Amino acid sequence: MFHYFAQGDYIECKSLIGEIQSKYPEKNETAFHVRGLIARNEGDLDEAMECFHKAYEVSGKNKNVPIAVEQLKKASEVMKDNPKVWFWLAKAIYHFPAEKMQQGKTFNPVEAARTVLMK
Repeated sequence: MFHYFAQGDYIECKSLIGEIQSKYPEKNETAFHVRGLIARNEGDLDEAMECFHKAYEVSGKNKNVPIAVEQLKKASEVMKDNPKVWFWLAKAIYHFPAEKMQQGKTFNPVEAARTVLMK
């Protein structure tokens, strides 16, 4: 899966992801994450966030939210005038886990999301 993704062969990668997900339905966090990366690279941010969210649900942890925030920040740099990028970035920031912040720093996800949306 990673080989096809790294080579940019998204058709084969998606095919393999489909096989993995049919064999292990709703159980493979990595497959959902890579599918989200492909969707993001193809410009389908709705599907990307849906895949990242599914990966998050499967993992039972918040580790994909920081990844989604990072990827959406990159997308926002490229697509500055796309309101969907800013919406999904704000949504990801809103769900950002507070325990991922460095100790001693305060983080208000609502205010951070509002700041992104005001841009």
